[in-house]
Amino acid sequence: PVKVVALPLLLAFLQALQPAGAAPANVWADDVDADIAEQADQAPPATDLSSLPADVQAQLQELQQLKAQLAAAAPAAGESDFAPISNVNTNPGSADAIIIDLYGRGAGIPMVCASGQQQNGALCYPQCGSGYYGVGPVCWAYCRSGYADHGATCYKNLFSWYWKSSYGRGAGSPLSACPTSHPQKDAGLCYVLCRSGYTGVGPVCWLQH
Repeated sequence: PVKVVALPLLLAFLQALQPAGAAPANVWADDVDADIAEQADQAPPATDLSSLPADVQAQLQELQQLKAQLAAAAPAAGESDFAPISNVNTNPGSADAIIIDLYGRGAGIPMVCASGQQQNGALCYPQCGSGYYGVGPVCWAYCRSGYADHGATCYKNLFSWYWKSSYGRGAGSPLSACPTSHPQKDAGLCYVLCRSGYTGVGPVCWLQH
């Protein structure tokens, strides 16, 4: 029949239209498939983390955790990108400069007796009069030249000694003053003064706002 004869003729006509030396259509398809396979072979394989050194794996895990934390802490729409920090102020004159709100002024030192008082132990007493020295609440007279101080007596030998004169100077009072080098009193200790514009609280000077 005509239809059966037409199909071989159509194929012969298409082959005649191909340039000399051109590969058949099925060969071209095979070449394309080969190129795709070659490119697939040259593609880098997926990274296998288990083959990396242990310290590198640990660093990668830390980076992944940090990435997750940053993503969780991302501000919502309309919120500020930065949380307020209470201990620093940005200097308006310089974007890079920072003014610290506090600084240390050193450890405090114990208090001392006020002027005109004598410290004896942990208490303060009034100064004794001329010719007397203090021991606790009592002022004792100094011994005369040639006599040894034996507490309540002055002694030279068995036949030459005498009782010392004395008087009371009252009960002692707690330490309550600060020396001029550390003039600020705070919680029973004495501290140096803070710089201008700062207020002292214990060993720390805070910037006044």
